[in-house]
This record gives sequence, structure tokens and C-alpha cells, in this order.
Amino acid sequence: ANSASPPPTPAPIFDADAYLKQSKAMGAESILLLSVGRSNREALKILKLRASKYPELTVFGDTALYSVATLEAGKKAKGLIMGVPWQESQSTSQFSKSARQLWNSQVNCAKATSYNAVKALGTAIKSQEPPSRESVMNILSKNEFMGASARRFQFTNGESTEQYVLVKVAKTPPNYKYSSQTGYDFVPLE
Repeated sequence: ANSASPPPTPAPIFDADAYLKQSKAMGAESILLLSVGRSNREALKILKLRASKYPELTVFGDTALYSVATLEAGKKAKGLIMGVPWQESQSTSQFSKSARQLWNSQVNCAKATSYNAVKALGTAIKSQEPPSRESVMNILSKNEFMGASARRFQFTNGESTEQYVLVKVAKTPPNYKYSSQTGYDFVPLE
């Protein structure tokens, strides 16, 4: 008796053009790109295809696409909309300036939210002698903290209550205050 198992079935290949064509045929006015890990390259390919063949589709994305690579896609990414927990143009200039000097790079929403979490956690730990898991959780849930955006926030069920900012990829002038130097930037929706 042969106990060898059958060869694995190859994963289906995603056909972005067929997907967008079918979406349009079904009356879609927008698409949502939820990019995970290496699929950012695929998401950028979809943006390119959308820009060339389906420019009337509005594209929404997640924070995984909040990157210089997306901005470097330029015109192909123009109009991409996403909610982000922090946006430099909505922040205090002092935080952005200090963070840029400290990290020697552009500040992004991941760095800003990490800063917020560490600042809140540090404050909670320092306020108890000796700190315990319960006391830290209690302080986090009952106090407000000042974040990178200069707005107060607190934690509810372990999650920050800071409101997200809607941004879109837009062409910006070379002298744009928050320029990524790509000619395109994430700008708040008005």
C-alpha cells in the first residue's frame, strides 16, 4: 500500500485586474485594501492598476500602507484614504522636532503611538511604590495622558481612546511643511 499523500494544491494566484473589473461590474464605487506583511507590494500593484484603468474607484487602506513606499508610488497612490492614529500636521511642532532629532528620521504614526504608550506606561509605573500590574492597569484606565498630538487620551479596556485622523495621499508642493520629499504626502481630509 502506498501511504504517500497527494501533492499540495498550489495557492490560487490573485488576479487584481479581474477583481477590479468584477467589482466595477457589480457597481462598486470603492475598494478596501487591507495589506498584511509582504502584501504591501501587491497593494501597490492594485493602486497602479486602479490609477490606470479604474481611476473612478475610491480606495481605502489601512495603516500598513502609511509608508514612504506608498508615497513613492506617487500618482498611482493619489487619493488613497485611510484613518491613522496620529498625523504630523495634527501634532505639536515641538514633539515632531524633538522626535526627528532623537530618531534621526521622519516621525510616523507607529512611532507616535509607541511614544504615547511608553509615556503613559512610564507615568503609571512611576506613580506607585512599588508598582503592581493591577495598580498600573488601574492608573491607565482612570487617568488622562497628553500624547504626541497634544490631545488628551486615556485607555479603556486596554485601548487608547485617541481619535483617528482621516488622511489621503495628495500631490504637495516642494515647500510643503510636512514633506516626505516624494512630491506626495498624507494630508488630512478636509
